[in-house]
Amino acid sequence: MDVEKDVHAGLKFSRILAKHNLKGEFYICGYLVEKFPYEVKEIAKHHTIGGHGYFHENFAKLSAAEQERLIKKTISIFKKNNINIEGWRFPGLNFENKNLNIL
Repeated sequence: MDVEKDVHAGLKFSRILAKHNLKGEFYICGYLVEKFPYEVKEIAKHHTIGGHGYFHENFAKLSAAEQERLIKKTISIFKKNNINIEGWRFPGLNFENKNLNIL
């Protein structure tokens, strides 16, 4: 599930999955981790967490320097909140192969 706007919907869905012993993948924007660290930590208790940009940016339209800055910023926010990132999904799947080198 991409969580880019409504972390509470993501949390609700994560609880439904956990209730049925199902593990999901949740790709969460960094700004939501800043605003709602408790909710994201709750999702992370039972599910795989991945980064999803800082604010759902279109990485294909950003310079390499800006892409790197946003990826590092997002990863740093997760680390600061003790949330392990196990994957990454570029918003809208908008990326180029060179973006993968940054990760």
